[in-house]
Amino acid sequence: CVDPSNEQVYTVSKDHNLKVWGLNSYNNLIHMETFYGHLNSVYDMDILQTNRLVTCGADANVHQWKIDSQSFLQYKQGDISYESIYAMNKSYFI
Repeated sequence: CVDPSNEQVYTVSKDHNLKVWGLNSYNNLIHMETFYGHLNSVYDMDILQTNRLVTCGADANVHQWKIDSQSFLQYKQGDISYESIYAMNKSYFI
């Protein structure tokens, strides 16, 4: 996901991590931070608002990340693997 308001790119992957990338003066991506929290592959993410992301994955967890405070809320709903997530507005996601 790309957040144009702060020129950052966010990625998730099978390595269970959320990574934050920034643009340098040459328009190259540079790795800024790695966040750990998922216990298995992360399948999808969306941006709720600047520095607020939601992710889902094979560990049957949904995380709501607060990038600026380096924290997250964890939602667990049984043993179902979540494959996609969508931010409806600044407060709600499905």
